[in-house]
Parts: sequence; C-alpha cells; structure tokens
Amino acid sequence: MKKILTIGLIVVSALSISLIAKKQNTSTKINETETIDFEAMRATEEFQNALALALEEKYGSNYEEIISLNNYAVESANKIENMLKISSTMDEEEYPKYYGGMYINDDQKLVLQIVKDEVPSTKNALYSSYYSTTNAADNEIIEYVDYSFNDLLHIYNSLNDLISSLHYDNVVGFYVDVIKNRVVVNLENNTDAKQKEFRVNVLDSNLIVFNSSNKAILTSSLSPGSKVGGCSVGFRAKYNNKAGYVTAGHCVMDGTTTFNGNPILKRDFKDGGTVDAMFVQTSDSISNVVPNWPYYPRITLGAATLPFVGQKVGKYGAVTGATIGTVTSAYSSDSAPDPHTGDEVFLTDLIQTDLVNETGDSGSALFELKQSPNLLGTMSLTHNDKSYAIKIRNITTSLGITLY
Repeated sequence: MKKILTIGLIVVSALSISLIAKKQNTSTKINETETIDFEAMRATEEFQNALALALEEKYGSNYEEIISLNNYAVESANKIENMLKISSTMDEEEYPKYYGGMYINDDQKLVLQIVKDEVPSTKNALYSSYYSTTNAADNEIIEYVDYSFNDLLHIYNSLNDLISSLHYDNVVGFYVDVIKNRVVVNLENNTDAKQKEFRVNVLDSNLIVFNSSNKAILTSSLSPGSKVGGCSVGFRAKYNNKAGYVTAGHCVMDGTTTFNGNPILKRDFKDGGTVDAMFVQTSDSISNVVPNWPYYPRITLGAATLPFVGQKVGKYGAVTGATIGTVTSAYSSDSAPDPHTGDEVFLTDLIQTDLVNETGDSGSALFELKQSPNLLGTMSLTHNDKSYAIKIRNITTSLGITLY
C-alpha cells in the first residue's frame, strides 16, 4: 500500500467518502455542529497522493524516515536559533560572535558552525550561551569556520545596497552560502578580469567567492489558457476582512486592477524590493472561483520562521505539480527581466532552493514537509538548477494580509 505523508489533514479515500456519505453530495451534515466537506477531502487526497509520489521519486521508498530525521533537525535548529537570538542581546549584534551558521547535512544531521577564534572563555559572560548552544541538540555536529554569521550577513546586506544603486550589469545575483562559510556572487561573465573589476568597482572582501550563472527568469506564462492567468494560486488569505488568494505580483503589468476577472486589492513588485506578490479578492468561497484550487490542499497554513539550509521543502505548482527539494540559502538576491516590459528587476531577501519550478508555477506556495505545515513563501523566479521564493513574512507585511 502506498505510504502517504499526511500534511495537516488525514487523507480519506474516495471509497470511504462514498460509504460514509452514501451519496455524492459536496458536503454532508453528520451532527448539529459538524459538516464534512467531501470536495475538500478529495482535493486534499489528490494533493497528498501527488506529494507522496514526488517524495518517493526523490528519496526512495524510505522517504518517511528521511523527512522525519530532517524535521527533527529543523526542530533542533529552531531551538538553537531562539537561544542565539536571546544571547545576541549581550553581544549587541544580530548573533553572538562565536556563531558561524547552521545547516542540515546529507545525513539529515544538524551542523552547528563555530568561529574557533571567538569561542568565549569560561570567564566571559557569553560562555553560558556558548555552552548551552553547543549542547542543545542530540547528534549535533560542531564544525569550525573562519567567519561569523554576522560577517556573512554584513557582506550580503552591503551587496544589496551597492548592487541596487550601481545596477552592475554582470552580476546575476548573490547569496549567503552557509556550508562554504562565504558569500557567493554569481557573474554572467565569470572571468578573472571580471572578478577583479567587481572587487574594484563594487566590493572587495575575503568572504566573497564567485560563480558562473545565467540570468534568471520570472516563472509566469503569458500564453492563453494558463492556470489563473499564467500563474499558480499560492495560498488563501484575507485583506481588510475580504477573502482572496495570493499569487506572484509579476503575473500582471503595473497598473492592472483585475486578475482573472477578480479585483487586485494589493500588489508589490518592484526593482530592489523583497516582494513579488499580489492579493486577489474573490467574491465567495475561494474554492468556487479559483480555477486551479483543486491543485492545492484546503488546509490552514501558519506563517513560519526562516527556513534552514538543508531543510526539505515542497511546492505545488499549476504546471509541475508536486515537487520536492532542499533549501540552499535563506539569504539570496537575484535578478530577472520583467516578463511584461523586459526591464531588469532585482529582488532581495529570497529563499534559494533546488526545487523544480517552471513557467506557470509562479505564485505557488513553498511549505514545510510535516503535519501542520508552516508556509515559508511563494515561488518567484528560477534559473539553472535553482529556484527562488519570496519569504512569507515579507509578503504578509507588505500586503497587510492575514492567513486563515
């Protein structure tokens, strides 16, 4: 029997539904207070089955064990992250100086990076924090690195400021590579001369390394008949108590007021921004008016904290369906031409993944692979073997929406 990774709701087969209902109603009242929405259950079952197939294709028949170990490492990482945030107040920086980063390795174990030269002495006020952090999780692996996570974030944020103002054409994007303990700059023309030119004209630092990369594309489709105007529904939300859904902002041109016949109440997509999203109002229950709603489960997703490098994630797009992948950076910036105008748009503070994400998948939700999954963001652009998502915290703040 096929194993199903249940996310949020228990999967009920269509046969069980018909036996319980004894007729093909879309909903059946079973007592004074409870109503079963069978259409929702069937849509959820379809989603769960597709997700299970994607997981088995990606990781083999023992995918449940892999995901379970990965989720345990994520829980440990969240615990340590919270401890670091508390202790950072003593250091007057975002993170303690001894902290280099965290990631989940291929064995699904949490690796905690420590800057060896910054390990506090037993007499230092930070020693208690250091000791607690390095002993916070079972099977935690300690790895020594050269630079602190504060150093990496400083370079990353400096590049965001510089690239936004300089519009240096040869730079495709850049990201914090926790595993390498460096900031990787992707150049379209990655020669020694161009690297030197970058260090002279933009920023020179030992923390920066270079990589070759092509320009990204924003994964919407302008062809007729595409799902929801060429994009994918991301997640349901409310704006000023009005129900609707969120998808990618680049799915329409600036100034557009409707999408698929429904009003666009909020939109944010601009050069140098952190958001590529819009809120589309629906007149009634979202399932009745969104054409590709059956491609996404009707479950309430809670907003999440930042994902961790090595964390397993999923998305369900209108084109590629369920795809599974891994977070490769929680701090990434990249650029792509606007699909409507051709103008270059530079987006920052992205989640970088190795998920398959193709034209038409823009706006689909990126989520955790566990029961009661947290929503991490929505898919935006892609290139080479990487795809990028907008962080949920940036979307909710910018659009002023709430999840339900």
